[in-house]
Order: sequence, then C-alpha cells, then structure tokens
Amino acid sequence: MKKLLSFLRKPMPLVIYSAIISSLNLLLYNIPFFQFVASHSEGSSVFIIASLVILMITLNGFAIMLLVRLTRWVGRALICVTNILSSAGVFFAITYSTILDEAMMSCFYDTRPSEASGFITVGLFTYIIFLGILPSVYLLMQKVKLGSWRNWFISLGSSLGICVIIVLINLNNFLWIGKYDTELGGLLMPWSYIVNTGRLISHKHDKNQVAIPLPDGHFTNNTRTAVVLIIGESARSDHFQLYGYKRATNPLLSQREDLHVIKANSNYTYTSAAVKCILQPDDDSKLYETLPDYLFRMGADVSWRTSNWGEPPLHLKEYVTLAELAERYPSANGEFDETLCAGVAERILSSGKDKVLIVLHTSTSHGPCYDSKYPDEWRKFQPVARDVESADKDIPGLINAYDNGILYTDYLIDNVISQLEKLTDWQTSVVYISDHGESLGENNVFMHGVPRSVAPKTQYEVPLLLWLSENNNYDVKAVKEPVDQTYIFSTVLTLLSMESPAVTEERSLVLPCKGTK
Repeated sequence: MKKLLSFLRKPMPLVIYSAIISSLNLLLYNIPFFQFVASHSEGSSVFIIASLVILMITLNGFAIMLLVRLTRWVGRALICVTNILSSAGVFFAITYSTILDEAMMSCFYDTRPSEASGFITVGLFTYIIFLGILPSVYLLMQKVKLGSWRNWFISLGSSLGICVIIVLINLNNFLWIGKYDTELGGLLMPWSYIVNTGRLISHKHDKNQVAIPLPDGHFTNNTRTAVVLIIGESARSDHFQLYGYKRATNPLLSQREDLHVIKANSNYTYTSAAVKCILQPDDDSKLYETLPDYLFRMGADVSWRTSNWGEPPLHLKEYVTLAELAERYPSANGEFDETLCAGVAERILSSGKDKVLIVLHTSTSHGPCYDSKYPDEWRKFQPVARDVESADKDIPGLINAYDNGILYTDYLIDNVISQLEKLTDWQTSVVYISDHGESLGENNVFMHGVPRSVAPKTQYEVPLLLWLSENNNYDVKAVKEPVDQTYIFSTVLTLLSMESPAVTEERSLVLPCKGTK
C-alpha cells in the first residue's frame, strides 16, 4: 500500500499519464467495439484492429493532453465523468448488445424514471464501481507533471502525425468504415454518447421549428364516424398467434372473422421516430403537421390517451395521461393500459362532432421489465423472468413474460372492438400498429434500437390489424405486403371520409365499398 501511495505521489509526465488513461479507456470500455470489428472485418481483421488500437490510443491521448494542460483539474474531473458514463455504456453494450447511436440516445433521454428504474441493477452498479469509479480515483490521485509548453506542442504534433499516417495506410478500408459507421460510432467510448448526444440536441433544435402545415381538406359527408388508432409498444408480429405463432397469444382476436391481419414493417426501431412516422403522411425528416393535429384543425373531435411518451409535439385540447384516466375511471385498473380503453364508447357518444379520432398510445410490451406491464391474471405463461438483465440465464422466462404482454394486448384490442360494436348508429374502425418490434435474446441481442439498416427483423416486423364495423362504407383492399407505417396516415383519413391533397390513395389500406361515394 505504501509503495502504491508513493507511486501515486510521484509526479508523472503528462504524455505518459495521457497514454495510461487512453490505454485504460481502450481496455475497459471498448471491448464491444473490437468484438464488432473482429466479427465484421473478415480477412483483414488483424490489420484493421491493430490500426484502430494505435489510432484510438493516440487520439484519446491527444484529447487528454489537450484537456488536462489547458483546464487542469476541470479537465481531469471531466475525464472522470466520462469514465463513469463509459462504464455504464459498456455494461449496456455487453448486457443488451446496445449501440449508443443517436437513436439510442434519443431512447435514453426520452425514458421516464419509472422505466429507467428497471435498468438499475447490481450488474450496472458493479460496472460503474469497478470500471468507472476506481479508475477515476487513480486518475485524480495521480500527480501529473505538465512539463514545458514546447514539449507539449511536440507531443501534440507527434500524435497528429501518427494519426495521419494510420489514416493514409487505411485509405482502402474507408468503404468498410462507411458501411459500418453507425455501429462503430455507437460502440466507441466515450465518443459514442458524446457525439450522438450533440447530434440529438442539434436535430431536436431543428425540430423545434413550427410544424409544416398540410394542405386543407374537407369531410365528404356528415356520417357519424369514429376511428380508434391504437399504437402498440415493442410488439413483434411473430409472437402474435394471428401471424402463425405457435402459442395462443391471441385467443380473443383469433376468433374474429372480421379482423384483417396485414404484414407490416416499422420504419424505425425506436419510439420517437416510429410514432412520428405513423402520424405523418410520409417518412420524411421534416416535421409536418401530425395526423391528430391535422384532423383537429379540420374540425374533427380528437382525443389522445397515453401511458407512453416519445410522440412529436401535439396541439390538442384533449391529451390525457394514464393517471388522469385512472381518476376519471376509478373502476379500471389504473396501473395498466386497460385504463386507456375505459369509456371509449361513451367518449364517442358524448362527442358533438360527426368525425371522431381517439388515439391510444400504449406501453404494454416495453422492456426491460415486461412482467410489470400487465395484471397478475394475465401471467398465463410461466415461469417469467424478472427483467432483461437476468434473461441470459433464463431466455424462456423472458419470452414467457413478453408473451403474457402480447396476450394482454390481445385483450386490449378486443375490448375496444367490443365497445365499438355496440355503437350501431356510428361507422367505426380500429387500427392497431406497433411502433417497432423487440429482440428477445436472438444472437444475444435484447430490446430494440439497433439501427434500422442492420436491425434484426424481430425489431421491425410489426403487427398491423384492421377492424371495420359491419355498416362501414369502406372495405380493406388487397395490398402488396409488407406495408410500412406511412400507410396509417392515409388510411385513417380515408376511414373518416377526408378528401385532402395530404391523402395518398396508394397508401390507404381501405377503399369505398361499391356504390359508395
């Protein structure tokens, strides 16, 4: 112990200090990065890995020398913060195969405390303590000899020179880097979460602009019409009995001969972008007026009910949370999504408008604690895993927990349809689509958020269900499957008999019945 303290008290040259910290960063936080490189670089993996090791140590060392020399203890404190954040980042990369790209950072910042608590585990604290806090203690205790400015400039110049050489001899690998730039950037600690947080802030700043208004439309009739749009959460179609799953996860909906089951793909693998895509006329990076805002502006009665988050800005009179609905309907189980369905029929009947849209934004299959999303009576498949982290030892239990959520979703959708069936004086419809799918340990990947270009199909193949009342003026048309989420916008407007330049007929899943205008 005395020798250790003596070593720490002895001032260390800045260049050596920077090299040690940079090497620790590589060894402690970037193993998933190099695992990805090794598994995707084929025959040239040794050369690419060696080049990246030199480049990373040199660049990180350059940044540390710059930061410590110019900001002294502030810089060292910032490095400690990144160590702790990187230890958490590598925990998620190893445990959940998470890539910290811009999409994942968006998921992180949009996660509510109630959801985040599911990720706070012994494993996470273990990583933070041993890979984050302990190295940071050394970083703060070790004395550093800054040396002369001349030597400092020489060290910086030498670092840049080495980086240039490494880049030049890897020019032929640029295509490979470009192919996997999202994955490489999302695994490189600490730059993954630093750079992608900056990108996210920049893009959100751009999105704070006023939404681009859609061209005006009009309703072609005064027929009393109501559409309930249910936006599911993390539901994958291959765990729906309706899509051929071996388990009876849709015992209620599978009995409905009037239910239309359509193969669909989500455009994104995380909530905020996927919901935005569902609510807009096209998959566009621009922020257009959303479906509920547009219908509200055109004179429809619109209600948004939610137990989730991540939707684009909405400008409605009626935006109701689960907690508010629980107070309004005390007989419902206020902790779960069935409360979103409470009194839907009564809400429609109480409307003073002929056109009504009710959106239910659920959270039923959101991880990591799938088993917390439904009441006890829905635990049909047993035993269940407590959360995703424990699933590496209990994948069947994780699947049981997830499938119970799909079973509960079946009940929610059927509940809404059963209510609307009683409104014989109204033409009614139910549209259900999930925002994205979910990985349940396939290839050691969990949850969602993998970039869409390389995401497994479990994260983007989603259920899309349509139900239309017997007196409806529209039929579900044959389409080339799978469709994507941009079909929802035009489908809902068509069901509400909206004539508008914003409607794309090819993207509507319904068409007027013969003899109907």
